[in-house]
Amino acid sequence: MCGRYTYTQIPELDEDAVVFPSGNKIPLIPRYNIAPTNYAPVIIQQAPRKIHFYRWGLIPHWAKDEKMGGKLINARSETLLEKPSFRDSVQKHRCLVPADSFYEWKKSTGGKQPFRIGTTDFHPFYMAGLTSEWRAQDGSLIHTYTILTTLANEMMEGLHDRMPVILDKAQAVKWLSPTRDPSLLIEELCQPYLSERMEAYPVSSLVGNVRNDDEGLIERL
Repeated sequence: MCGRYTYTQIPELDEDAVVFPSGNKIPLIPRYNIAPTNYAPVIIQQAPRKIHFYRWGLIPHWAKDEKMGGKLINARSETLLEKPSFRDSVQKHRCLVPADSFYEWKKSTGGKQPFRIGTTDFHPFYMAGLTSEWRAQDGSLIHTYTILTTLANEMMEGLHDRMPVILDKAQAVKWLSPTRDPSLLIEELCQPYLSERMEAYPVSSLVGNVRNDDEGLIERL
């Protein structure tokens, strides 16, 4: 599962490389606690490749109201082609979600301890995702996304039984390819990331509050 993540290492980009929702300019700044319903950067399948700000929590185009997005922040990669909520998106609306870590909570006798998890040295990576376009009652369009998950690797098993689908640059290019068969892409790319290429450490419980979003959240306890 992935319920919170970070995107702190922002690349230098030309202003025309970023597309904002409904003309509302959102600053592309380091984020230390991205939560569901937040607008965050994604790279969509359609060319030209630009960073778009979409809302986390996928709302299928046929949904009656936007509340459904709160239930679809993650999508199991194993059942993407079976679920009506994701079937259309996996065909034509795949995306990449830039990140450099995500959070998970480990249960203990003293409560739940949050951990920051990422690739070795916490280099930036991509999470595989899907997008959707939903029209609200007032006629406005809301662009949303979900993050794909797969079975946990050995390192993650002590924290959770699932983890986000993490892609390197070569895999990211494949995931966005419009000519690739989605079923083959899922089989090839939606696998647990190698344990030896990941690390985790405990962080402050302050990350549990969505209003907290500062660099102190990623400090090692």
